[in-house]
Amino acid sequence: MKRKNVHIGNIIRLIMQQKGISITDFASKYHCNRTHVYYIFKQRDIYIKDLIRIEKILDCDLLQYYIEGKDDGD
Repeated sequence: MKRKNVHIGNIIRLIMQQKGISITDFASKYHCNRTHVYYIFKQRDIYIKDLIRIEKILDCDLLQYYIEGKDDGD
């Protein structure tokens, strides 16, 4: 099975921008610091438990990007 080319960090960053969620607000809800949020943005892959936490914060389905092979063009 061919692996989908998904850069989840870029997708998370894009969704945050679209929803108007600041890095500070996201970091507060994720219980981390701003530096860690920037680290998340750089990640191509993410643990499923972290993906689920982020989905709840952003109120969106991030798993769809892996299933459908969607990406933000990167």
